[in-house]
This record gives sequence, C-alpha cells and structure tokens, in this order.
Amino acid sequence: MEFQSSHKPSPSGLLSSQGRSGSVRVLFLHAALDHLSAEYKVHKVLAESADSHGVESFFIWQRGARSTGDNAIRFAWPERVRYLDFGRDLSTSPQVGRLGRGLRMLRSLPGATLALLAYVRTIQPDLIYTSQQIYDVRIARIISRLTRVPHVIHIHYTVGHWLGGDVMKAMHQNPRLIAVSEFIRQNAMLQGINPSDVSTVPNSIDPEVFQHTGDRAALRAEFGWEPDTPVLLSAGRLDQMKGHLQLLDRFALVRAQMPHARLLICGRMQSLSNYPDLLHQRVIELGLQGSVAFAGHRYDLPEIMRAADVFVLLSEMEPFGLVFLEAMAARLPVVAYYSGAIPEIVVDGVTGLLSYPEHPEPLVQNLVRLLSNRSLASQLGAAGSARAANHFSSERIAPLWATLIYRFAGKVAPISIASAVG
Repeated sequence: MEFQSSHKPSPSGLLSSQGRSGSVRVLFLHAALDHLSAEYKVHKVLAESADSHGVESFFIWQRGARSTGDNAIRFAWPERVRYLDFGRDLSTSPQVGRLGRGLRMLRSLPGATLALLAYVRTIQPDLIYTSQQIYDVRIARIISRLTRVPHVIHIHYTVGHWLGGDVMKAMHQNPRLIAVSEFIRQNAMLQGINPSDVSTVPNSIDPEVFQHTGDRAALRAEFGWEPDTPVLLSAGRLDQMKGHLQLLDRFALVRAQMPHARLLICGRMQSLSNYPDLLHQRVIELGLQGSVAFAGHRYDLPEIMRAADVFVLLSEMEPFGLVFLEAMAARLPVVAYYSGAIPEIVVDGVTGLLSYPEHPEPLVQNLVRLLSNRSLASQLGAAGSARAANHFSSERIAPLWATLIYRFAGKVAPISIASAVG
C-alpha cells in the first residue's frame, strides 16, 4: 500500500492538551454534509478504527441537515457528536434560493461559531479536521486562527478553482493535507501545492460489512425478474459525473446480445436536479423499459451487491471511488474505465475489467463476457475481495492515517502504530 508523505512535525496548538501523553484528540467538522456522503463514511471509518491507536475523535454536525438524525447512533461514540446550526441545513423543503441561504447563514453562523469556539476550548483538540468543502474550510480556518489549533484538510475531490478561492488559498497555505488517492495528490501538485504538504492515505472500508450472503432470488423477485436473471449493478449518487446516461447506451448494446440481462441502478438523486428525469427518458428512448430498474438509495446495498453478478460504474476522473472498493469487498467483479483513481483500486484482468472511455465496444464486451462466464466472474470477484481486505481494510489504513495525525499534532506515535504499519 503506497503511503506518500514527507511532512515534518509541527508544533501543536496552544490549546492542545499537553497532558494527554500518547494520544491525539481530533475534532471533525462537517457543517452541511450528511451521513450518506463519502466524506462522512471515510472520516467515520478512520475515527472508529484509529481509536485503538490513541486517536480520540469528536464530530461537529450541522443541526437538522439531511439524514443526520441518526448520525450519533451510527457513530461508535454518540456522546462525542454535537450538533450546531451554521445555517447550512440541507433538509429544508422547498429549498430556498441563494439569497435565502445567505440570510439564514447570517442569522445562524455567528452564534454557531461562538458555540464551536467554546466547544473547542472545552475538549481541547490537537487538530481540527475537515474535508475540502468550502464552508467547513472557512469555519475551521476561523477557529484555527482564534485557538491556534492546527487545521487538517482531507481532499476528497479533484483540486481546482471549482472548490472556491478560499479553499484553494487554504490548501496552498496549509502543510497538513491528505489526499484520498495518488491521483488526487498528483492533481493537487499540478495546481501548485507543495508536494511535501500533501500525503496520500487511501480510503478504507470494513470488509466484514460486505460479507453478508445476498439472496439472489429475493432481489430478482423484488423487481419482477426470473431467479436466474443475470444482473448488472450500478451504485452511486444520480449525478452526471457518474456516467449513467452512457451506461444506459452501453447496456442497450449488451441487451442486444443478451436479451435476458437486467440493469439495477441504486443511488439517491441530487437536490434540485432533473437528472433522474433524463435517465428515465433515456430508458424509454432506448426501449429498455422492464430491463432497467431504479432502486433509489438502499441501506441494504451490501446485500444487494452480494446478490448481483457484475458491478459497473462509468465515472471518469474519479477521485477515489469508494463504491468500487465496496463492490470488490462483496466479491463482485468490476467493470469500469481507466480513469482517475480507479486503476489504483481495480486491477485490470485481476479484480475486474477496465477499458478506455473513448471506445465503447471493449466495455460492452467486458460486460457480456462477465455475465456469460460465471467462472471468470467468480475468479475476479474472489480476487477483488482479497485485495479489498489486504490493501484497503480499515485495520490496515487506520495506522497509516494515525501516523500522520500524530505527526501533524507534533507528537510521537505509539510503538503499536509503527508495528501495525510495518
């Protein structure tokens, strides 16, 4: 597992507890995200897995934000989760316009910032930890300046002006950056970020979550399909970046060769988006009614994965692609593109089959090949499960991340971490 870092230890903040020998306290700030986001999943797994290495984690959440009602329950230590109102509630319906959002923030942000500042002084974290989300970064920088507690930015997206000027400025000034893949690290460096300031820590999962036995017959019955129907599964938010429209076009070519094949698409829609309507319209245009099913967001996705035959997602420039890792852990062979960080996860010919976006025919043949060759699909699925467990398990990644956390806090990591990394 590649772990890139040349960062030198920096002094911990003035409010950091110097008396907690052999431990580090981290405050995660998520001012508007919900527990379905990749950022939350990744940070949550890191926090829970690194606790045994002396990294004590706390979470701040936007009060009332979409789907956050059970975040405290889902986190291993609900008493370490606190909700504040930064004016970034995503759950309001109907959604207000930009002016309305701005006014709401003006009303809420000052009080929430003062409450956050008081909380920081109470728990005395060694580090404040955010993703690259613009409001998280802005709020964290304010608190970091006032308390002199160092700020860590975990980069989950490609780096560029689309992140916002404040975020780009923060990244260029911050020597404590973590990228989710080597692709993102290289991307950050191309944007002028100092190579010694950004380290790569791959995303991780708990492989055991995906070891459930899927009920193949029940899944197919749910959508009115025969028990022996070959099923392609695609999972990810319904967003143009995920390539669903292209997938539907490719699936029409698959179905021309395998009329009994079916495509199951799982994922939630983005707010104020007509993309799902475009997808349904394309299904009609291609004559795929009855062959494609949209299941929405599914909490039983691990079970669905174990009951499907092949996983496919045609995203390009993917920063990491956590869902590919989840599919591999569920013993699904993966079909995807040579693009972004995907080749860092999926090994072509070993755990899946990759092709280039410019050429549709190889991808179609890869799908047909795996749907019609159960032995090959099983072989690639088993190899994917082993790779997910051996290279991307939370047990393996947590010590790598914890090593950086101790370094960022200016503390010496316990010997147990060095042993786990070694």
